[in-house]
This record gives sequence, C-alpha cells and structure tokens, in this order.
Amino acid sequence: MKFKLILTFFTLLIGLLLGYTRFTNLNSLPPSLFSDEVDAQYQAFVFNHLKTDYFGNRFPVHFHSFADWRTPLTIYVTALIQSAFPDFTDISVRLSSAIFGIGFVLVMSFFIYKAVSPISGVVSFLFLSFSPWLIHYSRTGFEATGMLFCLSLNLLFFYYYTKKHRLLFLTFSIVFLILSTYFYSTAKLFAVFIIVSEFFFWRSDIIKIKTRDMFKVLIISLIVALPLIRDTLLNRTGFRFSYISIFSNPQISKEVDFSRYQDILIDHPQEIGVVTPFSSKIFHNRLQYLWQNFYQNYISSFSTDFLLLKGDTNLRQGFADTSLLYPLDLILLLLGIYISFRKSKNNLNKFFLILLLLSPIPFSLTRDSLGPHATRLILFLLPFTYFISQVGLVINKRLLIPLTAIYFIFFLNFWHYYSLHYPQISARFWHTGIKETVLQVGLYPNTDIYFSNNPEPILPFFLFYSRYLPQNTSITQNIKNISTDFFDGARLGEHYYFGHLNWSSPPPSGLVVTTQEEVKNNFDFATNYKIILTFDKKYIEEPTYLLAKPINEN
Repeated sequence: MKFKLILTFFTLLIGLLLGYTRFTNLNSLPPSLFSDEVDAQYQAFVFNHLKTDYFGNRFPVHFHSFADWRTPLTIYVTALIQSAFPDFTDISVRLSSAIFGIGFVLVMSFFIYKAVSPISGVVSFLFLSFSPWLIHYSRTGFEATGMLFCLSLNLLFFYYYTKKHRLLFLTFSIVFLILSTYFYSTAKLFAVFIIVSEFFFWRSDIIKIKTRDMFKVLIISLIVALPLIRDTLLNRTGFRFSYISIFSNPQISKEVDFSRYQDILIDHPQEIGVVTPFSSKIFHNRLQYLWQNFYQNYISSFSTDFLLLKGDTNLRQGFADTSLLYPLDLILLLLGIYISFRKSKNNLNKFFLILLLLSPIPFSLTRDSLGPHATRLILFLLPFTYFISQVGLVINKRLLIPLTAIYFIFFLNFWHYYSLHYPQISARFWHTGIKETVLQVGLYPNTDIYFSNNPEPILPFFLFYSRYLPQNTSITQNIKNISTDFFDGARLGEHYYFGHLNWSSPPPSGLVVTTQEEVKNNFDFATNYKIILTFDKKYIEEPTYLLAKPINEN
C-alpha cells in the first residue's frame, strides 16, 4: 500500500512536470516564433475574420501560403484557440502543439499500458514525458505532435478492434490514420506503411469482417480522405515534396555525366565525342545515384551522431550540444528490442519492428537538409516508445522509482541547457528581434517604411503582428511588385516596402529598417542615413535591428 502511494505521488509529479515543460514560457522558449509559426498564426487570424486563407480560398483543405500549400488541421486548431482565447493569439500555434504533444504522451502510454503491461505503460510515460525530442516539438509550431497524436489513436483503436472485434473501433482507427495526414505531409507515406502492416499482421481478424460492414468502413474512410484526394490531384498536397525530393535533384545528371567522363578520361584524354562505354552506363546512372542518396539518408537516421550527440544541425530542430535522446534511452531501447524477440515474438513486436525500419523512409526521400531531419524522423518515437516499454516486462515495479530518479537527473541537465543556453545560440534561427521591430514601427503611421529582407523577409511577420486583414479577401490585391534604383521588392498598401535596398542610390523619404550586420562598414549607409533607434538584443546570436532615416530629411 505504501509503495502504491509513493508510485502515485511520482506519477502525479511527472504529470505536473509534463504540463510545466509543455506550457511554461511558450512565447520565449524557444526565444521567438519563426516564419512558419507566424505564417500559421496569420492564416488562422485571417480565417477567423474572413473564413478564407490569405489568398482568398474559402474554407481551404490546404492553406495557400507564400511558399507552400500548408496542411490544414494545425491551422484550424490554431484558429479555434485564437477565437476562444484571444489573449493567447501570439502563441496560439505553440499552444496547439503543446496540447497535441501531451495528448500523444497520454494516448501512447495508455496504449502500452493495455497492450503490453501496466509497468510498461509507466515506463513509456517516463520516456515520453522526459524526452528532449518531444518536449521541444511540443513547444514549437511544427505540425508533428498533431500527427503523432492521431497515429497513437490509430494504434489504440486498432488494438481495441483486435481484442473486441467491434467495427466502430476499426473505423475510428482508420479515420485517425487519415487525419494524421491532414496535420503533416510526412504522415501520408507512413500511413500507408501502417495500414498495410496492420492488415498483414492481423489479416485473420480483418478478413472475418462481413462484406457489407467492410463497405461501410471504406465509405466513411473515403469521405474523410476525399478532400485530401482532391487536393492531391490539384498538386497541393505534394507541392513541397515536388521540389525537395531526391527525384527532383537537378545535380544528378551532372554527377552522372562527370562520373562517366572520369571513366573514359585515362584512355581518351582530351578527346571529344567519345561514345560512353556500356560499363559506365551500368555503374553510373540516375537510378544508382538515387539509391546512393536514399541509402545515405536512411543509414544516417540511425546514427548515434544524430540520436545521441549532435542531433539535427538546424538549430530550430536540434540543440547543438544536447542530444535528442538520453544515453539511458539507447540502453533501454536496445534492451527492449532484445526482450521483445527473446521473450515473445508476437505480432505486435513484429509490427513495431517494421515501423522502426520504415520510419526513416519519408526523410530518406528528401534532399533539402544537411543531415538527418528531426521533424521528419520524429516518427521514430512510435517504435522507440514501444521497445523501451518492453523493459517493463522484466523489471520489478519497485525499480520504477530509481528509474524515474535517473530520468529526472538527465532531464534537469537538459532543461538547464534548453532554457538558458539554447535560446542564446539559436536566436537567429528563430528570427528573434523581428516582432519587436514590427511593433515599434507601428508608432510611425502614414510614414513610408522600407524593410530590408536581410537576413530574413519581414513581410509575414508584419502581416501577423500588425493584424493586417487583406482587402477583397486576397493578399495579392494588397501587394504590388516595385522596382526602383533604391528598392526592389513588394509594397504592401501605400506605405510599407519589403525587399532589397540599394544603399548606393539616393535615399528616399521615410524610414528604413535593417540590421547592424548589413550596414556595418557600409560607407553609403553611413553617408546618407542617421540611425534614430537601435533595438536592444536579448540573446548573443540575435541580430541587431535598427531604424534609420535619410540625413537630408528633417
């Protein structure tokens, strides 16, 4: 009885910590909102007022943004949060991620609790609650936690179906699997992997369904998927993948030609028009280079360099000096895999092993990152959680308390770094300083203001933080391309300009917004402009924004 009280106390403590690490200081940890987060919040803001995206598409399935077509569910949930809690509008997209991140922890842990064992459920709860990877993504406006939440619900309802054989559970399972693709595009391919694997391993349960009942399930699934199918045919769902996939790499042809040239260089030096040998075509071709790129991405996803040392090299997705997993996680993961296939080789073990092997594939098909991509690889958390939870099958329940203590020690070290040091080194990646700049220039109404796009285009931030509503429902009606000797870019309304500034040209009337880095040691700027305001930096790596006016202007 005493032990149960202690365990209950620890569980409640971890639950409080779960909420604290997801909700506290969302506006400043990470240090500020980056452009995609601001864009999602602006889409939600426009939708709440006009029932369109900012390009005028009414009740969109995918929201049309400046650079992409965005998946809808995060934006719709963000719009709901803005409508219900206006005071949290500036962090509404992060609140969405936090809610879904906590939901994923609870649903996945409950699934493990039911499907594996109660102690395993507690172990999975520990892993997910303290996970640096999940903590970070639950605090940022990435769509990943919404995807994970829906995928965990798919697993839970499918498990209930295999035990109770109620059609409602199967229907919910498929519906949530489809909904995961409305959160994050990476889920599209992974959803196919899941449904195929579920059918394969539990085909004896599925083939028992009556034809009439299966038809009902398919009709409901089709209704849920129909908007996605329509936007896929309109090339909206795969727009981003069309230019980041390894298949669209424009360098492949050049690499193939150069490798073939090297093959013939020794025997045919300085000759022109040499026929490519058949052997060169075998060893150097488009298919071979695609496989090489895919293979390198796939293997790097499992590297300790990514998982335990450096993480993602992009500081919006990684932490530089702190890993995505703790060393303890790797020990438990390997031990859990061993236990799974030493103790029992049931279908659930095989299913999650397949998911573990398939999780890197969506990332492996892309080419736009310098290394493993933590957002696309967050699918790892599903099989990682399952196999780590297997340790609960072999440990005494009394070991849960020291295990919790060890996790807590690792967490304290991470949280210290994450809350104090990480903002300092990552501020530039989070576009820190732009919000304060936009709010400050709002004190100069009816004044022409020129924003430099160095180091980051400010237009999306200006639209959101100034609460700008498009006229005639489309932002394109309010933006005009302007090109002069001084300025090249876009004009919003009558007074706001966003683009490239040519400092050597005669200065216009009005004010300019730029960074200290752009004009440092710039003779033309020093000659023609006077700095009237410099925005104080809060973090070491934060750029210094400044406001200036022409010297010849009163």
